[in-house]
Amino acid sequence: MNKPHVVWDWNGTLLIDNQITISAVIHAIHVHTGRAITHRDHQIHFRRPIRVFFETLAGRRLSNHEFDQITNTFTRRCRELTPALPLHPDAAAALAQIRADGFAQSLLSMHPHDELTVAVAHLGLRRYFSLVQGWRGGSDTKADHLRAHLTTLGRLSNPSSVVVIGDTIDDYAAAEVNGCRFIAVGDPESSLHDHTRFAERGVSVVFGLKEAVESVRKSLHVNS
Repeated sequence: MNKPHVVWDWNGTLLIDNQITISAVIHAIHVHTGRAITHRDHQIHFRRPIRVFFETLAGRRLSNHEFDQITNTFTRRCRELTPALPLHPDAAAALAQIRADGFAQSLLSMHPHDELTVAVAHLGLRRYFSLVQGWRGGSDTKADHLRAHLTTLGRLSNPSSVVVIGDTIDDYAAAEVNGCRFIAVGDPESSLHDHTRFAERGVSVVFGLKEAVESVRKSLHVNS
């Protein structure tokens, strides 16, 4: 079980849907609270739990009914804005290279599990992953889900052999808490949150998936 393992994030990492996500949040908050939220507001305030994030954008506490309404409107808007799944153009090549290097790979996302598995299969990516896990309810903290993911993989006792690749500070925090290595990837212009949060923690961000793969190979001492 010392063989290196890469855990990929989905939304914003392999799937370049951050602009869609941000637009859907702006729409949902405006529909249900009347507040005009900007792209920059989203980046400044994005955090989990999502309820705290929505309440920050709304400027007040939300009832359970209001929170459910905003969440449902957000979900519908995302589906309306995604007629085709926006897979990162380098995703398949990145996954193939990691596999060619002899590393195992899995996928962990806070995206609803059933939708995630359908999307991964539809895009022809399932063969790359030993395990695909999305959100099935429960904790809204990715660290908890990563711990469960590592347990299922049998990696919990050796997390230093695991590299997590993701685009948010939640991905970083999940990796740090569970003792995994981490590679941040993403464009600061389209990121869900301000990249200064990474800088404040001394985390460098690579721009694309090709660069992420090279970072994985360097961190695991693989010769090109």
